[in-house]
Amino acid sequence: MQDKSSYLLAADSDQEMEEWIGTLNKILQSTFEAAMQEKRNGESLERQRQNIYSLFPSQSTRDIETKKNEGRLKLFVLDADTQKLDFSNIEPDVKPFEEKFGKRFLVKCNDLSFNLQSCVAENEEGPTTNVEPFFVTLALFDIKNSRKISADFHVDLNHASVRHMFSNSTSIMNGGDTLTTSQKYINGIPESLLQYPKQGIFSVTCPHQDIFLVARVEKVLQGGITQCAEPYMKSSDSTKVAQKVLKNAKQACARLGQYRMPFAWAARPEKMSKLPVILGNLDINIDNVASDFLTCVNTSYIPVKHFENGSKVTVTHEVEEFVPCIAKLSQPFTTYNNHLYIYPKHLKYDSQKSFAKARNIAVRIEFRDSDEEDSQPLKCIYGRPGGPVFTKYAFTVVLHHHQNPEFYDEIKVELPTQLHEKHHLLFTFYHVSCDNSSKSTTKKRETIESQVGYAWLPLLKDGRVVTNENQIPVSANLPLGYLGYQELGMGKLFRNQRFPASYQHTVETLVNLLMPHITQKYKDKPEEARNANHSLAVFIKRCFSLMDRGFVFKQINNYMKWFSPGIPKVETLFELKFEFLRVICNHEHYIPLNLPMPFGKGRVPRYQDLQLDFTLTDDFCKNHFLVGLLLREVGSALQEYRDVRQIAISVLKSLMIKHTFDDRYLAKSGKEESSFSLQAGSTMLTPQRPGNTLDNSVHKEVFGVISGTASPHGSSTPTISVVKHADSRGSLISTDSATSLPERNTEKRNSLDKNHSCVGGSLIRCDKLEQTEIRSLLMCFLHVLKSMSDDALITYWNKASTAELMDFFTILDVRKLSSVLGISVDNGYGHTDADVLHQSLVEANIATEVCLTVLDMMALFTHVFKGQLLADNGHNPLMKKVFNVLLCFVQINQSEMALKYVFAALRNLVYKFPSTFFEGRADMCATMCYEILKCCNSKLSTIRGDASTLLYFLMRNNFEWTGRKSFVRTHLQVIIAVSQLIADVVGIGGTRFQQSLAIINNCANCDRAVKTWRTLKSKFLPLSFLFIVPDCCLLFKGIFKQGCTAFKVITPNIDEEAAMMEDVGMQDVHYNEDVLMELLEQCADGLWKAERYELISNVYKLIIPVYEKRREFEKLAHLYETLHQAYKKIAEVTHTGKRLLGTYFRVAFFGQGFFEDEDGKEYIYKEPKLTQLSEISQRLLKLYSDKFGSENVRMIYDDGKVNPKDLDSKYAYIQVTYVTPYLEEKELLDRKTDFEKSHNIQRFVFEMPFTISGKKQGGVEQQCKRRTILTTTHCFPYVKKRIPVMYQQHMDMNPIEVAIDEMGNKVTELQMLCSSSDVDMIKLQLKLQGSVIVQVNAGPLAYARAFLEEANVKKYPDNKVKQLKEVFRQFVEACGQALIVNERLIKEDQVEYQEEMKANYREMVRELSNIMHEQILPEDDGMKINLLPNSYHIFNAISGTPTGTTVQGISNSSSMV
Repeated sequence: MQDKSSYLLAADSDQEMEEWIGTLNKILQSTFEAAMQEKRNGESLERQRQNIYSLFPSQSTRDIETKKNEGRLKLFVLDADTQKLDFSNIEPDVKPFEEKFGKRFLVKCNDLSFNLQSCVAENEEGPTTNVEPFFVTLALFDIKNSRKISADFHVDLNHASVRHMFSNSTSIMNGGDTLTTSQKYINGIPESLLQYPKQGIFSVTCPHQDIFLVARVEKVLQGGITQCAEPYMKSSDSTKVAQKVLKNAKQACARLGQYRMPFAWAARPEKMSKLPVILGNLDINIDNVASDFLTCVNTSYIPVKHFENGSKVTVTHEVEEFVPCIAKLSQPFTTYNNHLYIYPKHLKYDSQKSFAKARNIAVRIEFRDSDEEDSQPLKCIYGRPGGPVFTKYAFTVVLHHHQNPEFYDEIKVELPTQLHEKHHLLFTFYHVSCDNSSKSTTKKRETIESQVGYAWLPLLKDGRVVTNENQIPVSANLPLGYLGYQELGMGKLFRNQRFPASYQHTVETLVNLLMPHITQKYKDKPEEARNANHSLAVFIKRCFSLMDRGFVFKQINNYMKWFSPGIPKVETLFELKFEFLRVICNHEHYIPLNLPMPFGKGRVPRYQDLQLDFTLTDDFCKNHFLVGLLLREVGSALQEYRDVRQIAISVLKSLMIKHTFDDRYLAKSGKEESSFSLQAGSTMLTPQRPGNTLDNSVHKEVFGVISGTASPHGSSTPTISVVKHADSRGSLISTDSATSLPERNTEKRNSLDKNHSCVGGSLIRCDKLEQTEIRSLLMCFLHVLKSMSDDALITYWNKASTAELMDFFTILDVRKLSSVLGISVDNGYGHTDADVLHQSLVEANIATEVCLTVLDMMALFTHVFKGQLLADNGHNPLMKKVFNVLLCFVQINQSEMALKYVFAALRNLVYKFPSTFFEGRADMCATMCYEILKCCNSKLSTIRGDASTLLYFLMRNNFEWTGRKSFVRTHLQVIIAVSQLIADVVGIGGTRFQQSLAIINNCANCDRAVKTWRTLKSKFLPLSFLFIVPDCCLLFKGIFKQGCTAFKVITPNIDEEAAMMEDVGMQDVHYNEDVLMELLEQCADGLWKAERYELISNVYKLIIPVYEKRREFEKLAHLYETLHQAYKKIAEVTHTGKRLLGTYFRVAFFGQGFFEDEDGKEYIYKEPKLTQLSEISQRLLKLYSDKFGSENVRMIYDDGKVNPKDLDSKYAYIQVTYVTPYLEEKELLDRKTDFEKSHNIQRFVFEMPFTISGKKQGGVEQQCKRRTILTTTHCFPYVKKRIPVMYQQHMDMNPIEVAIDEMGNKVTELQMLCSSSDVDMIKLQLKLQGSVIVQVNAGPLAYARAFLEEANVKKYPDNKVKQLKEVFRQFVEACGQALIVNERLIKEDQVEYQEEMKANYREMVRELSNIMHEQILPEDDGMKINLLPNSYHIFNAISGTPTGTTVQGISNSSSMV
């Protein structure tokens, strides 16, 4: 019905009509639902499209960064320690200083117009304006006291068309600077907003009726005032006059545009009747100033309050008030102000004879810092409207035909922070030619100005600024080194001259007299010592406000000398020292006190131009005294015991917390200023660069402890550190021990190096930092990072070595941060559920803020150092470190908000560095695929969605990198990752993971380019799984002729790898000789970690020839050192026997409905060290209960053979059996050591008892056992933790064979215990106790009675009986030898126990002799002849005893086994 036609439907009956209506309603409803579903699908598809395209860095990236910075929190706001701090006792409760103003009013200048008006444009198109430019200067004058009480406020009210009359002389007007189109900023404000002020705020401290606002009007120099003013004083028709004045004005502006002449003045109120009046009007408004006035700058052009910049913003200028120098009117400055006002007053030049013409005199004023020939004026003079804010020179007005002119000009100069003897004012006098008549010659017309003299005024005299009125002689020329020709002036005192030397000496004496009372009497009078220490700190701190800070620093230095290394290390003294530092550093101007005062040229240097140190060098501590002193003392305290460390860390942390809440440092400029001091905080956690002027920074091992990467007592000798005070700037000196292999050099050095020092005859401690201490230090470190400006961070990174950058990113590893900044409720809170929930939320916010802070650092670093990270196509250690730091965020739990920005950061990393992931080695691409796929299985849908789109983004970039040909690498790594996850993660095949795969598939369907490629590709190559093959085997064969078989000595499984075909997907994987060497070294490291030290030499045999060929001797030394340590480890574990290389279990699965193809299969599982049967059983039960449901899983606890028909198909069954490696006798001939018996094991054995009657247990004459030998498809160790069982072998043993086997095992155990070089006495005694103590129907005698008594012996084969008798003879001998060894080991308290076992031994021998009908050993004193069998004839030969001689009553022919 799209044609909007009407249709008539007729029904024959009401029933038919109802049916029609019902049918139509169904159609409409189904159509509506279909339309809505289509709309929903379209919206979903569009959202997926948006997700795809939002992945690519564009405006969305900037939006994400903007959102990330919204609502950010300060770390210390969330810190529990912040709530405990109390700053109330720092100083008495003093209200902040309130700045006092006089009567303030706003003057707004609107317009200046005269009676002569015309259009000044050349085409006469434009508004009617004044015919020439005029310039207004406003100032306040106190007529009553004959004083000027404000600075000048300059205003340019000229129309834009009038200002264009200066186009030819712009650079001259602007103080020699050509205006550029590029925007300049003054204190964060665009210069263009400051160039044409119209509003000024004046202040009057002492208002009265005789204060006038005076306006002076100037114009471009033309000639005499009478001639210039006459046209404006006539009231007749002015059209022709205006054109004439306009013509003259254009010529004057083009020729003399930089020179001014007085024109008129006005005052309000004033009686004007007796004075000649120029017909004109100055329109100004005067109003009160609102308290919340915005867009205002002070006299130094610094914003009073922060305001947004914009083209329509009108900036109001504060005009400086000249307050009378009266005590009651004096008040401190609240902002930095260092202005110099210059007032040229009078020039007497009528008597000079050097120059023919010197009438129209202009004076140029410059401020210089040198009198050398090539010196230039400093750009520090405040400019006039229309020009730059600061200029190099300024001109006075010109009085026509005056040889003795009087001036009223005010020149305002911004002085440098530090003045020296060369700073001076240079006055240059010019005669300006005003003659512009056409009759003059061309040469005359070109000569506008000629120099007619020079004068100069040095600003310092005896270290004081020259002020007040000065009379200066004028020189006809400017000689080289002219400052040496004149001495001038007096001025105000510097701070270092406010107090006489005697007073400073008194203060210094006071400090030196108080210190012995504090440091020596703290034991007898602790409270008095603390009070004196605190009061002294407050006194010295207050001295900063009045005295020279260098002198105050000296007093702090004197104080610190009393805490030199020679004093006793008492906690109270540390408390006093850090209490002193706490008070001093809590000065309200702590940041400015740490800023350097360079004696350089020009204005105050910018932060970016400063040469910053990022380590605690001596130069740094001199330029930043307080922060350097504090950090060195804290660094020293970190190597003391716990209480001292906590005091030091508390002082540092509380200082940073104080600055966090200081509103002065909230703005960007404040951030830069605070970071100027705080940037040194990174030196606490960053190792010192070698070869620096300072001996060393905080020891790298301490850094390792803070970052969680090492322990002070880990791999090398504890560090010995010394703290020395050079100029009381506590240098922390530490000596790094030699670089050692982790865990391998524990025996390398048993004594301290001779160059290690000690303090006061004792070693400085290097205890492990506690979690609370590490947490506080890391919070401080992160606060420093957040406070530092980008420029400071970039400067630090540029100066840092690669090793220091690696250390920096080690600290940023969130795995280390999270282990310390974890949730903890023991912070003074209660332990109710509400308290725990509150603290958990706080800690969660901390974790999120930490994450965002680290992401900010990483984003900045990857942006600035992109070239360095791209070295070797991104396969360099620094890039790997950066990648690992970012990736660790998805490896541990994070909040949804944090992970959102983590995924964005990883996306940007892939976009910026595609070669890292898609070219060369595939390790980083593989790791990213694995971790992203894990996130695709998250319980949170938002994380799954972000992870899925990120994975697709990775594949899409791989597709673009190959020129839209394929994404083989990503595809391959995803398949490998999925196979790994199937083995490692439960539920990877669940609905959550399937939903993530569906999102990826939808993304591909929405991506037109990929969809087209897939359509074409499907015609040729079906999608299939790829299996990884070590393609480096081809390279390996090129280097080693034996190829893969070189590894056969390590594992026979290598044959399987050699037999595999090359995988087509591996063409993308990059290998070379360096990669091969790296992989082999990683293999050796893995063998070390697995404690298989015997195999390391086999790997190094492959590496050493390559390094020898390359002549890489340092690497060779490292390899041989590792081999040395490996062989020592082999000797150690062989001696102790304490190495365990794994425990093995047979695991069988039953249940077709659950295990599918795994049903009925058996595997051998290799578990670490001493894994108990119950442990692996519970783990497997939980694993498969989570997968199939706990109600569907059953464990089979019987080790016997399982008949699947007897099992219920409704359940999944798991059978776990402990097994041991099995070696045959011939194999044992080659496998001598424990390692050889445990390596490359393919057969395993377990035994199950049974009886002929069907019972499991019976008497010894009935007990049988079945030995089952399992053979696996591969040898252990293997790349997998489980290997399928290939086939089984069963051996049933009858009762006498069981007895032979059991007794043989006992003999073997006793012989092994006795032959050990380090006998385990407890084990030996337990074995003896179970062997020689006779019990009825138990132990070895039970076997003897059952099988060797005369009544029973005929029931069994003769060979088995003989074999059992021989085993018993060996058993008796082994027991006798064990008793001898035990007697050698026992102490007096076990003599009786030994005698009892000897008696039991004799009894056992007697009974065995009766059972076997042979004398095994004589009953009398049988212990004495049980010497080692091989030693018997040797002792006879030594003693000279004949062969037939009896020893101890026994002949030498007695049976000895």
